[in-house]
Amino acid sequence: MIEIYEGEGKGKTTAACGLAVRAAGRGIPVVFAQFLKDGTSGELNILREIPGVRVMVPDGFHGFVSRMSEEDRAACGEACRRLLREIGGITARCADSGSGETCPVSAGSGAPGTERRDGESCGGVNPGDVRCLVVLDEILHAFRYGFADEEAFLALADRSGGGVEFVLTGREPSDRILERADYITEFVCRRHPYDRGVRARRGIEY
Repeated sequence: MIEIYEGEGKGKTTAACGLAVRAAGRGIPVVFAQFLKDGTSGELNILREIPGVRVMVPDGFHGFVSRMSEEDRAACGEACRRLLREIGGITARCADSGSGETCPVSAGSGAPGTERRDGESCGGVNPGDVRCLVVLDEILHAFRYGFADEEAFLALADRSGGGVEFVLTGREPSDRILERADYITEFVCRRHPYDRGVRARRGIEY
């Protein structure tokens, strides 16, 4: 299934982190990938310590989109597309629950006790249900600015089968993405301290 957390309000990444923790707590392997971020946000420090969670970020950070040079944009696009291809390889293997291989998510995280056995899901629980949760944080922005390809993602989702759950966060999803989504949650900003001149706070906004 595909879940979308979108809108102007605060809390999209926070909600995705909560779902990642819930899934990991049930033994479901998690890929938590961030696009267009520098990989230093506070939640990643904790997620990296959770067994069965694999954190992924693009190679390098190229700054805010509005300040990118043409060279920065090209490098950022290549990094985002490369990350999405790598995720596609992981999810394709995760979806194959009958191979008896070690789960590629857990193998990358060093998490104990998450190897698959024949007939089990990638997480070793709920055969035929969710085998892997994949959070693609800020990928909707990457789609909007052309750094990642929507069609490539949708093809990836099709190849991964029903056992992989995708969570997409960001703003302004396209009609094509909205049509494919199974869950859509919009975050509406009613009030924000930024409007009073309060800058982003460590541990709250990042």
